[in-house]
Amino acid sequence: MGALVVALFSVLSRGTLFADIRAQWRPSAIAGVLSIVTYGAALTAFSLGPTAPLAALRETGMVTALFIGFVFLKEPVTARRAAAVTAILSGAGLILWRGA
Repeated sequence: MGALVVALFSVLSRGTLFADIRAQWRPSAIAGVLSIVTYGAALTAFSLGPTAPLAALRETGMVTALFIGFVFLKEPVTARRAAAVTAILSGAGLILWRGA
């Protein structure tokens, strides 16, 4: 299915897609490897420990994403984003507090 989607985008972009792939293959490969490693680490952690605290810890990655977006990418922190991160942190805190 993925090859079909790439072929479709290639036809629609009149071949510029492959030029872009050739230019950006290193960062893409690094991102792909890191994605596989983090997914494997999460699966390993879930197999070794209780699920609820690990899930709570994993969800706090959204806080890190907000921080990176704000500090490095200069994205605005809207009230909606702040509320979402507050809810995530509150939920993670409750799970960890309740599990202790």
